[in-house]
Amino acid sequence: MKIEKLPRDFVYTDRRTLDDFLRSDDLNKELYKVYLRVKDRPYYFKFDAEKAFNEAYYIATLAMYDPHPELNVREWLWIAKGNMGWRYAANLVMSMVYAILYLQEDRPEKIDYVLQLMEGQDYGEDYFGAFDAMAHSITARYNSDLIPHPHPVAELTQTLWDWKDITEDYEQDTIRELLALFPSKEEKLKLIDVIEEKRFEPQATLIGSDQVLLEYDPDSLPF
Repeated sequence: MKIEKLPRDFVYTDRRTLDDFLRSDDLNKELYKVYLRVKDRPYYFKFDAEKAFNEAYYIATLAMYDPHPELNVREWLWIAKGNMGWRYAANLVMSMVYAILYLQEDRPEKIDYVLQLMEGQDYGEDYFGAFDAMAHSITARYNSDLIPHPHPVAELTQTLWDWKDITEDYEQDTIRELLALFPSKEEKLKLIDVIEEKRFEPQATLIGSDQVLLEYDPDSLPF
């Protein structure tokens, strides 16, 4: 399963306000100082700061969770552009992503590969130069919350997702990877129930009417 291909709601829950970011991590206060300096260069963007922060943390979460994020650096720019609407806004977001990842304590080796590749991308000197300088000037390191925070399963069921596509045709390994995104046993069991229901809806393509989606004993699940 490629996490970048999942709907965003399966990976990240947006924070509602800028203050949610500024209160949660001292790193965000440093990011905000630079953001205020560069946000109108070279164009003025009509979006709230929390939109840029949410997008940056969504992509940073993808980087941390992906086993080989170095293969997807270019794709993140297009994800950011699609969500932000402008290439310049996407450049600003990607520059923030660089600073977030650079300043993580005990960052894994795969993130070093990512940082090296990002340094070779064109994110605009106005943006990347400022966030790069910030990242290299700060001696502190941070433990930011960069693990997946999917929406609750009850919320996910309110959207008409293509569950066959999300589960890669109900592949058991993919379903197990999806389950790993959810923090509690209760949410995992709810997700199994939803996928089983979608798998056996009349419009679904069935291999066999008695096929089991995911073989498990609810009392012995490893989570």
